[in-house]
Amino acid sequence: MPCLGKGSINFIQLSKLGEVPAWKALAGKHRSTDRNRIQTLLTQLTTLKMNSGEPISNYLIWAEILKLDLEEAGEKTSDTMLSSMVLKGLPAPYESIVSVLNIGVQKQFNDMKQDLINFTNSR
Repeated sequence: MPCLGKGSINFIQLSKLGEVPAWKALAGKHRSTDRNRIQTLLTQLTTLKMNSGEPISNYLIWAEILKLDLEEAGEKTSDTMLSSMVLKGLPAPYESIVSVLNIGVQKQFNDMKQDLINFTNSR
């Protein structure tokens, strides 16, 4: 568990922002440099799995949140990597669309996302 140093505590106490905004500013300042957080987010992205009965939209939103959190932490994540992780985590009923998307022309994440939603809606 991380501990606050004297400087951080003084920053919060003396801030003219107020305690809650000061805390948020301090957390934001340290968030991008936390290597453990980045590794945790990368692990979550690379082990992403769609749960049985989970709506495809929730699964895709979760993947995008992980990408945004990584980028906020200073770790760039390409559309190709995000797409690969999303496709890898899909269950067996998506096997045919995964094959088509893996073999075909590489698409931007948003285009691939729409293909997955269309596929789900057509089943």
